[in-house]
Amino acid sequence: MNIGAVLLAAGGSHRFGTGNKLLANIGGKPLIRWLAEEITHNGAGEVVVVTGCDHLLIENALESLPLRFAHNLNWTAGVGSSIAIGILALGSQSRGAFIIPGDMPFLTSALLKDLVTTFDQSRCSIVYPTTLMGEQRNPVLWPQRFFPLLTSLRGSEGASICSRPSQILKSRYQSLTRVRLLTSICPQIWKLRAHNGDQIGINRRSKTGG
Repeated sequence: MNIGAVLLAAGGSHRFGTGNKLLANIGGKPLIRWLAEEITHNGAGEVVVVTGCDHLLIENALESLPLRFAHNLNWTAGVGSSIAIGILALGSQSRGAFIIPGDMPFLTSALLKDLVTTFDQSRCSIVYPTTLMGEQRNPVLWPQRFFPLLTSLRGSEGASICSRPSQILKSRYQSLTRVRLLTSICPQIWKLRAHNGDQIGINRRSKTGG
């Protein structure tokens, strides 16, 4: 089974000002297309784009890419519903899935491949990049065993699951404990954080967005 991806593109970008930030022209292409191209170039098993606001414009911006769409009619209720719809659309054929916010212009296919490598080496833990200070950044790669949790999300829980998965896990699984590991991948040193082998963060000297 392959690694899937849920690309969140349902929001209304109310804080952005005029227009939808996902459709902002960057170097001749909409921001969301830059991101979707990086994701599909990663060779993800399946990519589901969750749409809501401006869904026809989003779909048009991603025309011809190897992905499919799942429309969230209730997108104003919060990102939790979009995550749930995306995972449900992805199905059970993926051994894991990235949850990727649509406004990550610095995301690269190389980072996604590094996350998948760490995912495999950790025997399918929750994996995400961190800053040098240990702060979590997106995207988060979730093992299939957490799909039921993701499909149960509602409202603002979705924002927490993207930005602070450890807090959600602690609230649902009280026995989690923290351990620290160090590993070397390629020429870089990566710091890993795990909760009973379930959650790992990757620390590297590069800007990843989020």
